Amino acid sequence: MAKKGDGLRSAGIADGKKRWECRIYWTDPRDGKQRERRITFAAESRLLARQERDRQTEAARTGNDPRAKDRRRFADVGDEWFATVESFGSRISWGSHLRKLQARYGTQWMDMFTRRELQAYLDALDLNPRTVNGVRDVLKHVFRHAVRRGYLEGNPAAETEPRSTRPSRAQALEDAPRRALTEDEAVALLAWFRAEAPAFYVLAASQFVLGCRFSEVSALRWEDIDTTTGMVAIRRAQVRGRVGPTKGRYARDAALGPDGLAMLLEHRATMRREQWPGWQELVFPRPETTRSKYSEHWSMSTAWHIYTRGLHAIGLDLPVATHTARHTMVTVASTFASSRLLRRVVGHKTEEVHAGYQGKRDADVIELGARMEQKLLRTGTQTGSEKVISRESRQNDRENITIPSPSR
Repeated sequence: MAKKGDGLRSAGIADGKKRWECRIYWTDPRDGKQRERRITFAAESRLLARQERDRQTEAARTGNDPRAKDRRRFADVGDEWFATVESFGSRISWGSHLRKLQARYGTQWMDMFTRRELQAYLDALDLNPRTVNGVRDVLKHVFRHAVRRGYLEGNPAAETEPRSTRPSRAQALEDAPRRALTEDEAVALLAWFRAEAPAFYVLAASQFVLGCRFSEVSALRWEDIDTTTGMVAIRRAQVRGRVGPTKGRYARDAALGPDGLAMLLEHRATMRREQWPGWQELVFPRPETTRSKYSEHWSMSTAWHIYTRGLHAIGLDLPVATHTARHTMVTVASTFASSRLLRRVVGHKTEEVHAGYQGKRDADVIELGARMEQKLLRTGTQTGSEKVISRESRQNDRENITIPSPSR
């Protein structure tokens, strides 16, 4: 008969040996926190099982855990994982989340985390739901890396719940954020760039025409541009001066018209005359007056501030800045270019992603309503009101018929 209160449970027989399961509890000498772990081991009897349980508890309490040689701290595993991230865009957002996590959990052992602890941390974050889910993604990646390297047996972050991005039933639905400019707004913004940030104007105007990302337009080289036809090969991107592949991993083609090409050639002549550093290779090198000592490329933060100031100057407050040109190009071009051509030029892999870049046009919505009225609210047709009228007339005829009384 099993002795009550010792916490041991028989786990059957494996390889001819009786196995036992239990949980051990101890105070970690490294940080003074209470820990627990489920262990499984072989023992011939319950008495020997209790002795083995006590031995492993004491080893954990004194820090002589036999698994210590494979233990890693969160900061070290985070750095190992981050070294495997190649996408420049991901390195910016994930790197920001990882630094905050390392500041909080850097010295904690990876095998000491629990799902409950990670879920409580995520639930306490007072951030946008998408940002919280981004932090959760970083946690999952770090723990998955630890599992692959053999530092852990399971991923506690994978069992956490993502924060919902849907509004609650009690909240009123808000309009979808507007990301694209109208044609008049784009013209006003570019006019502000020309007057207030002339060194940035040519880059921004080219981005509006090409529909590329800021990281791509700021990495263009003269070898990418055919100055005869205006064809532009978008084959690289830069983030903080580090040049690499585009987000889509494949080169694509776009084009400038005659006005845009003439603007670029005039821009090159100006740079040659003023001897901008890097003008021989880069199409849009950063002016020396605002140059960072680390790179000749325009920085994302500088461009973001210029875009934001320009948008505020023309009376707009949009949730995007440097990506505004890309959204605007897709929205405006969709009125006269095919979706297939646009996806090829801007590098969208799926139709769903492409549809998210097209802003709502009131004229299209109004036209849809008018066409539905023509379909459903028309009158005087054989399939419409005439059938109703004929049914009503037959009913009235039946009501006016006089039925003679039966004779006696």
